[in-house]
Amino acid sequence: MRNISCLTIPLVIVSAALAGPVELTVDETQSGAAVELCLTLTATACDTDTTPIGGSVTLALDCLAAPSELTLHDFAFRLLEQIDLDLDFGYGQFFAAGTGIEVHYADPGHPMSPVAVTGNVFSVAGVPARATGQLAYQATGFACTLFYLSGYPCQAVIDLGTLALNPLDIEGALAASHPYLALAVVTVVSGPVDPDNPALGTMNIGATMLASGLIPPPCCLGDLSGDDRVDLGDHGRFLGCLAGPAEPAAAPCPCADLDGDDDVDLADWAEFQVRFQGS
Repeated sequence: MRNISCLTIPLVIVSAALAGPVELTVDETQSGAAVELCLTLTATACDTDTTPIGGSVTLALDCLAAPSELTLHDFAFRLLEQIDLDLDFGYGQFFAAGTGIEVHYADPGHPMSPVAVTGNVFSVAGVPARATGQLAYQATGFACTLFYLSGYPCQAVIDLGTLALNPLDIEGALAASHPYLALAVVTVVSGPVDPDNPALGTMNIGATMLASGLIPPPCCLGDLSGDDRVDLGDHGRFLGCLAGPAEPAAAPCPCADLDGDDDVDLADWAEFQVRFQGS
């Protein structure tokens, strides 16, 4: 039996990259995160709380039947419940409540470099990320005194957007069954509580996500009319999609993004002319 691949049946199974990036929705019932906070005063204390998470992951594949390359375009996940942490130092305690916490891709509009997919498994290293939300805390007892002596108030609210997050390593596995694409992802988000004093402590978020979505309709690059030709019937449609560099391709225009960079600009116009077959 011949192996099914994009090369052997190109008209039936096509590249998701050709049809534009796919946005997958995180299944809130199957996805969760463990949030750990560790602080060091004269000793180190840690506590962990868990929460379900929601959000989305946007990616592109070179082939749906047997993907060998994946490009991460965007991601965002949010913690659906308040995080409550209680660090006991023995000589005082530190209480913290995290609300509205979200983690986002830090460079939207600029996809990561493609990575290899082997046996439907992939790994994307060095993904820039940023956080939003807040962490309200209160230190009591001698822990409050130590905080005060270190230049921190005993009670305050930390804007998590000020955290300098370490780049993420995202590991995952794919499962495609047209018209559905499913994704399982594991990643760890980490960063110092105070970027100016990293020895004070760290916050770590270990996330496991299951996400799925519909695969966009197949298309031949440049064929915007769906007649299996790149001709005058596509010319006007292409001009209507032409928006310029760094402008995300509009929903009706994935087949006009001929170079796969998520916009429709003069580089795509040049490629359109190469593919043009006449009237």
